[in-house]
Amino acid sequence: TIADQVAVAIENARLYETAQRELAERVRAEEEIKRRNRELAALNAIATTMMQSALDVDEMLQRIADGVVEGLGCNTAVMLLLDEKEEVFKGSAVSSRSKILERINAIMGFPLAQIEFPARHDFNEAVSSALDGRITIKHDLYELVGPALSKPVCSALQGLLGSKTFLGLPLLARGKVVGGVFASTTREELSEKDKETFMTFANQAAIAIENARLFKDVQQRVQELADLSEASQAITSSLDLKDVLAKIVSLAGKVVDSAATSVMLVEEDGSLGVSIEDLQDIPSLSHRARPQGMTRHIIATGDSVVIDDVFEDGATEPSLAGDKGPIKVNPALLEVRIKSLAGIPIISKGKVSGVLFVRSMRPYAFQGRLPLLTAFANQIAIAIENARLFEETDRLKAFNEGVVQGVAEAILIEDAQGILTFANPAAEELLGYTREELIGRHWSAIVPEDEREKVSQELAKRPQGLDSRYETALLSKEGQVIPVIVSARPLLKESRFAGALSAFTDITARVQAEREIEERRLYLEGVLGAAPDAIVTVDAHYRVVEWNSGAERLFGYSREEAIGQNLDDLVTNPDVFEEAVGYTQIVMGGKDLPPTEAVRYRKDGSPVHVIVAGSPILVGDEWIGAVAVYTDITARVRMEEALRALLLIDELTGLYNRRGFVTLSQQQLKTADRAKRRMLLLFADFDDLKQINDTFGHPEGDRALIEVADVLRETFRESDIVARVGGDEFVMLAIETDRATPEALTTRLQKKLEARNARGGRPYKLSLSVGVARYDPEHPCSVDDLLARADRLMYEQK
Repeated sequence: TIADQVAVAIENARLYETAQRELAERVRAEEEIKRRNRELAALNAIATTMMQSALDVDEMLQRIADGVVEGLGCNTAVMLLLDEKEEVFKGSAVSSRSKILERINAIMGFPLAQIEFPARHDFNEAVSSALDGRITIKHDLYELVGPALSKPVCSALQGLLGSKTFLGLPLLARGKVVGGVFASTTREELSEKDKETFMTFANQAAIAIENARLFKDVQQRVQELADLSEASQAITSSLDLKDVLAKIVSLAGKVVDSAATSVMLVEEDGSLGVSIEDLQDIPSLSHRARPQGMTRHIIATGDSVVIDDVFEDGATEPSLAGDKGPIKVNPALLEVRIKSLAGIPIISKGKVSGVLFVRSMRPYAFQGRLPLLTAFANQIAIAIENARLFEETDRLKAFNEGVVQGVAEAILIEDAQGILTFANPAAEELLGYTREELIGRHWSAIVPEDEREKVSQELAKRPQGLDSRYETALLSKEGQVIPVIVSARPLLKESRFAGALSAFTDITARVQAEREIEERRLYLEGVLGAAPDAIVTVDAHYRVVEWNSGAERLFGYSREEAIGQNLDDLVTNPDVFEEAVGYTQIVMGGKDLPPTEAVRYRKDGSPVHVIVAGSPILVGDEWIGAVAVYTDITARVRMEEALRALLLIDELTGLYNRRGFVTLSQQQLKTADRAKRRMLLLFADFDDLKQINDTFGHPEGDRALIEVADVLRETFRESDIVARVGGDEFVMLAIETDRATPEALTTRLQKKLEARNARGGRPYKLSLSVGVARYDPEHPCSVDDLLARADRLMYEQK
């Protein structure tokens, strides 16, 4: 029984021990699950925190370090990031339990967050493994870090941390190591699950860090683009070259974070003109000179030069070896210890027009900034080109305005909408407005309302590129209407209509003169229309330009028929044409033609006796025409003819008697003197008249005289004077012409006599002895002298 009871007790004890062990195992399993849950929760919390964070890299690194300590049960965690040259791991964030971190910092003598490890140190297995993307697990801190820290320091740290296991975890992002996590834990061993947990955490941290970095880069690029845009707007907003250059220097530091900036412009002769320079302690760069070294290289090649580390530590000469080859740098840079240097060509119209230099005291300050610098240089090129174009435009505008200012004519410029944009002093004086009052007005404000439609029609030609010239009127400030001639020319900008330039000539005086002339013309037309005489004006070619109603009545031609006709052709016939031409030449010579009796002919061919007087029309010394006045004396002539028939006509023959001949010939000689015409006087004696009277009786002698008179009428013209001055003596006075020479007249007379004798019917022949005397107006003589000379010549012929 006792044995059974003992057996039962032993069995119960064994069962209890088994239960206890199972309970302990269960507790440990539950604790492991809880720890795993805590780790997963921590991973999830860290991941969520990283995804929801503001993507600030430093803040995120600290959160990751805190998560390693709190969520993964580590004593301490150090976050290390690989530097830009992938040579050094630098401490970025540290987290630890209690006040361990302060005590560690005190032992090390500097903050643990500032620790640095050479990335490729031969004795640093942890760092090298992390750089290769492998996890490192060590149980001795010294074995982990190697000689980077001394053995006593490592032992002190290990004792202080109470850590048994140390880890080095690489942070991998897109297959590239960006940093590492170094943590310590009290656990002696790490299971595969632990390792997976740590690696999962490290991977998430690496992705988060990379995203934060990318976000930071994007933010930086966005800010750079914003700064570039702001700087571009600032430098292109000004058209003053000096102001543009000053803004470039002041804004370059904001765009690319440079410590010093300068701009060098290439002059037309190839020299450099340093337009502005903010490094006042570099005198050799502040004057015009030929480009040297780096500047010459950039201008010659058009390539940008970016040097990330001009001086190695301890160097006394700039180190510029690289893709661009050896380039000489200004020694003045040695004095200011420039670390980073960039030279960017300013290219305008495919040619290097300048160089932008940016400098920094930090190495690698412009790494990856070449596109930004190039974009900034492009904006600078645009701004400088705009400023230069504006300066050139401004100079041209000033020159053109200077030219226009001195023009006597009023000049106005309007834009495509008809708004006035320029007025010269002559326009101000003409219109009574100041320049400021004119600019901004629409053209219609200075044009009378009744002229606006005409002006609008002319304005419609300008967008088509057509010049225009026309007469219109302007409206002055006081409301005065000013007649003007407008000469307008369209203005084009890039082949598009941009406005017009108009020149205005004041024609007030001319319009007033034309008005006065028109009034005088109307007055003269009234006078001429009411005048009973025929009044005719001719131009320089003796064509009729005025023909009054008196002329219509006298000559039978209407005004429309007469205008434009030659006056002498219109009112003469061949008998008087040469006489009329003589009168015309007198007037054309600039002399007056005194009232002279003449015969002119009507439209129907009938003669009309007139007194004609003429005067030249002169403008200055230029003969432009003449005026002729014809007074109808036909009735008087008829009356005189009737009287002459009683007093001056030979009763037997119907020819003029001696009195008639002397009277008429004296008047004719006076006319010849004025017209400078030579006259011919023919004295004829009827041969054998006494024998005819004695043989056949006086009645037959009278018939013979009458027949001789008929022959003389047939021989001479109506304008010639033919008279019987004695019983058997006849005299004829004729104008000498090319056809009316002494020989021609005597020959024609003899032929007429022969023709009459050939008829027969008489027992005798008609015969005349003739003597011819010439009258020369250059050597005038009396009628009696002329008769005596001709009488003597007649007896010589007889």
